[in-house]
Amino acid sequence: MIEPRQNKSEKSQLREWMESFLWALVLVALFYVFFSNTQVYSYSMQPTLQEGDNLLIWRYGTLQRGDIVTFRTDEPITEAERAMLGPIQRLVSLFSSKKTLVKRVIGLPGETMEIKGSQVYINGEAIEESYLTDGTEGEYYAEIPEKHYVLLGDNRQHSLDSRFPEIGLVRKEDIIGKAILRYWPLSKIEIF
Repeated sequence: MIEPRQNKSEKSQLREWMESFLWALVLVALFYVFFSNTQVYSYSMQPTLQEGDNLLIWRYGTLQRGDIVTFRTDEPITEAERAMLGPIQRLVSLFSSKKTLVKRVIGLPGETMEIKGSQVYINGEAIEESYLTDGTEGEYYAEIPEKHYVLLGDNRQHSLDSRFPEIGLVRKEDIIGKAILRYWPLSKIEIF
């Protein structure tokens, strides 16, 4: 039996569909070269960020004090934390069992940072932190080497951050990028 030939319009429609699909793949790949996204799954950045907030992360650029960043840790993700992740993050977490955290850049490379009397000092001078509702309890001192940062949560009483040995000073290569946009929930869209 002789097979009927596809007409030219069916071939061109298939070709258009394939080209569109390939362009979509290229755009998604380019997006993930420059951007990342993350979901906040703890209360360590309250009141600035809440559990369930979704952030768009810019992977490039210079970090400054006050930037909100996401970074990789050596801490394992618990099953409860994995269950709170969005579908894409849950899929990614299957390939890496390490926790990704969201914190604020406080200490920069080459600086000394000290916490005493509920106040943060950089190179001996107190800094203003308008995003905090409470002071910073405890005492801490660090001489920050090159390519390292001190990252703290805004909810200092309930934040696993650079003050604790599990996190410590964070290497630049462990920082994924800085938050530039809270895109979800829609009622709280904000550019950082």
